[in-house]
Amino acid sequence: MSIVEKPPYFGFPSGKIGLLSGMFTDKAYRRKVSAKELLSRVVNEARDLGCDIMQITASDMGILLYLK
Repeated sequence: MSIVEKPPYFGFPSGKIGLLSGMFTDKAYRRKVSAKELLSRVVNEARDLGCDIMQITASDMGILLYLK
């Protein structure tokens, strides 16, 4: 995950965006709790670092995980 800082405004007070791209889950672990747990940890880390927004770039395979 990368953190990008932009000028803050009323609805976006910290100006911080967490960018997640290139997340890969080994085929043996796909569609299992471990991938959900990993994503949850990344999102929580973004919150802990003060990100108001989390932007995720997803492949066709990954979009189902992110939507859940």
